[in-house]
Amino acid sequence: MATARKFSPADVAEALRQQAGARAPRPAARIWLALGTVYILWGSTYLGIKYAIETIPPLMMGSLRFIAAGGVLYLLAIRT
Repeated sequence: MATARKFSPADVAEALRQQAGARAPRPAARIWLALGTVYILWGSTYLGIKYAIETIPPLMMGSLRFIAAGGVLYLLAIRT
């Protein structure tokens, strides 16, 4: 009759460390590109707000925001 091998917590921890070390590192360029994209998009909203307050009537600005958001949600709904 074969007996099952018992693993100690230290064996399990060592196996997990080796497995974690075997993973490929994340590409740093993609991370910086994503961070830069978020930085530009978030930073540009203030410029857009300043322009909109000075030139676009409030009802039209609200309408444009909802139309843009609806368009994005529509594209996401089609995709899934």
